[in-house]
Amino acid sequence: MPGCGKHPRELGPGGKLQRCGGCKFVQYCSKECQKRHWKFSTYPHKAVCAQLKNLLAVAPFEIQGLEGYAPFILACEQALTPVEADRLASELGPYVPT
Repeated sequence: MPGCGKHPRELGPGGKLQRCGGCKFVQYCSKECQKRHWKFSTYPHKAVCAQLKNLLAVAPFEIQGLEGYAPFILACEQALTPVEADRLASELGPYVPT
């Protein structure tokens, strides 16, 4: 969650971040953190959860070393038409950290 900054090590013994029940991608330290992010004023997760879920269904995201993004990008290119990719990029663009 933007502004939270907690790391799994801060959650105590066996502490694990929980994933969003919708997209299964974004991780949270608590239910409270998840609720805050759902309606976060700058980048609400509610606005992109469904798009992330649809994208990750066709292009699973798993980072493996430094080349981790390459398989994800290739899967996106193979699964999406240029129009779909442009639409998705414009919808998700503001939410991608730079």
